[in-house]
Amino acid sequence: MVFLGLWQLLATVPVFGRILLPPFFFSNPVDVGSQIVDWFSSGVIWKHLMNHAGESILAFAIGSLAGVLVGSGSRASRGGGDLRSLCEDGQRVAAGGAGADLHAMARARHLSKVALGVTLVFFIVFFNVYQGVKEVSSTVLANAACSA
Repeated sequence: MVFLGLWQLLATVPVFGRILLPPFFFSNPVDVGSQIVDWFSSGVIWKHLMNHAGESILAFAIGSLAGVLVGSGSRASRGGGDLRSLCEDGQRVAAGGAGADLHAMARARHLSKVALGVTLVFFIVFFNVYQGVKEVSSTVLANAACSA
């Protein structure tokens, strides 16, 4: 509450002859609150919230699936390769041409949001799955192989 009061004061009341938070760069809490109420009362915000929710869910699903598949598959295919070399390989692939693809996707607003979300989710899931698979004991693996 103190923060909002200070923000309103600095954005509307001149201090030493000038407003410290100029309206060109900063709004004030009263105007922000009024705009939010207008968006909800007119209903325009719901379309944007639904679009954002759909993009977030799609990015989470794709990033999680890709992270689990790559994280579990990389451990099995590398036969015990370390995480550092795997990251270095990923950097070489990204530097080699993925930048052009991401640049082209950035032109499409929705695809760029989904791509960013996939990237964020992928690496979190990937590193956790990779580390989890790496730390599975040989006894558990032997028991799983016998029961299959």
